[in-house]
Order: sequence, then structure tokens, then C-alpha cells
Amino acid sequence: MGDGREEILDLLGCGEFEDAIELINRGEALIGREDIDIVLSHFRNRLTLLDPSAGAALRQLRLRIERLGAWRDSGFDPDSLIFPVVMPEGYRGKILLVSFAGGIISKRVCLRSNDLRHIDILRNAEIEAA
Repeated sequence: MGDGREEILDLLGCGEFEDAIELINRGEALIGREDIDIVLSHFRNRLTLLDPSAGAALRQLRLRIERLGAWRDSGFDPDSLIFPVVMPEGYRGKILLVSFAGGIISKRVCLRSNDLRHIDILRNAEIEAA
């Protein structure tokens, strides 16, 4: 059982949350709050080492910290990982309809916005899903 726990922690440390959750759901091992705290500490340390100009990497790491902290505090909730709509109230501008499918999160269609170009909206959605 110890190997499964280490594998789960390694997956979490790499940001592979879905693979880690699949192992947990299969009963490979259990992890506790203190295990998640170790991974969060690792992420926070990496955050301090990143160059402030590393925009996408910073956003991705901050999202992982936020979502792993929510998982630790409230349990795994797929709805809290990828929100259906991420756009300001009354937003007028470019939007993108994004479909996520596969893995442990059921198929989800989402609206994303808040960038000048559609490709930038897509890149930010990819960061969110990674």
C-alpha cells in the first residue's frame, strides 16, 4: 500500500490530479490532509522560484494551489475544478465555447472570455484544464 501512496503523491506533485484521483478511487492507497499539505508546500515553494515574467506557468501553478487546497478542505468536487462560466457579469467581447471530455470529470461545456484574441482564451482554458 505504501507504493500506491507514493505514486499518488508523485502524481499530485506533477499536477496530474486526475490520475491521482483515479488511483485513490481504485483503492490503491489513501492520502490524508497532511499529505496534501506537503504537496501544497512544494507548489508554494516553486511559486516563489518562478520568474514573474513566466505568466502561463504562474497562472497554472496558482490554479493548482487553489484547487488542491479546495480538495484538501472540502473533498474532491469536479464542479469546483472547472467552472461552467468564467467571465465577468455583462462582459462584451470575445468568448470561446470550450468542451472538456474524458477522464474523471464528466463532459463539460464551458464559456471562457477576458482576452483580446480567441487563441489567448483557448490557451488560458488549456492552462486551467492541465
